[in-house]
Amino acid sequence: MNAAHIHLVLNHFPLLATLFGFFFQLFGFLLKKEPYQRAGLVLYLVAAVMIVPTYLSGEAAESVIEGLPGVKLSYHEEHDEAAEKAMVAVITLGVLSLVSLVVGWKKGELPKWSAPLGLGLAAISIGLLVWTANLGGKIHHQEVRSDFQPVEKEGSHEHEHEH
Repeated sequence: MNAAHIHLVLNHFPLLATLFGFFFQLFGFLLKKEPYQRAGLVLYLVAAVMIVPTYLSGEAAESVIEGLPGVKLSYHEEHDEAAEKAMVAVITLGVLSLVSLVVGWKKGELPKWSAPLGLGLAAISIGLLVWTANLGGKIHHQEVRSDFQPVEKEGSHEHEHEH
């Protein structure tokens, strides 16, 4: 398993943990079920922990794929900048979650600001993570680039029917 493979495996965790955390927290907030809100906060913590090795593996992944056919490293810088913003947002969300959980544990209930702030920051984080993933996909997947022109395969034309 090389650095590119590690990065590809890890990059799903922050997005999925944040997304599932958002829905758990939203469900718990709307139905006033604190255990679901706590589950959402724990998932945000998982995302915050996992985003660090995900980000750090990105640079090593770049060196592995450099020079491969179809790789367009011009997208890497934009992907890296987006990843930095996403990492800051997710780590901030993780810190907020940790504070909410500690305060909730000491007081016996989550603070009132926890859900609105957590949901808002999670929504921003999800948007940044999706944008980062989109840019990352463009580095090696030409089929998702805006300038993509499919190659027409021989024999793929529809045959006209004779009447």
